[in-house]
Amino acid sequence: MFLALAGIATHLRNVPHFQSWSVRDGLTSEPRDAVPFVDVRFEGATVGDAKGASSVNVSPVVSVSIGVARSPDAAADLHAAFAAAIKALHGFKVPGANETKDLWTALILGQVRALDPFDSVVGCQLIFTLGKRFEVGACGAC
Repeated sequence: MFLALAGIATHLRNVPHFQSWSVRDGLTSEPRDAVPFVDVRFEGATVGDAKGASSVNVSPVVSVSIGVARSPDAAADLHAAFAAAIKALHGFKVPGANETKDLWTALILGQVRALDPFDSVVGCQLIFTLGKRFEVGACGAC
């Protein structure tokens, strides 16, 4: 689930619109004052469809915050970034851990929230969900 954040941020860094932006994943040490920015964060997860002790579905909630400088062009800048982020992420399948070849389900946009304004930045948050079934075997090494 945490590798998914890095995968989403890496994917956004490769989107032409965001190549000159600060794209961060919340897991690495990066300057937090760069604008414009995209910030990918884990917001929590729901757990469901547990099949006894053999498997469980985990559905993380991921926020993708977009921030631009307040200016006469802020609305146009935010609109272009909003459209680029949705195009890049809605339906995107995040690769899982390389050693297991796990795949998450496609990202689904579920909500858009206002970004709390701060200093000279305005923006929004795109809230996505994704999911994965974790198979749980008997723990022979526990």
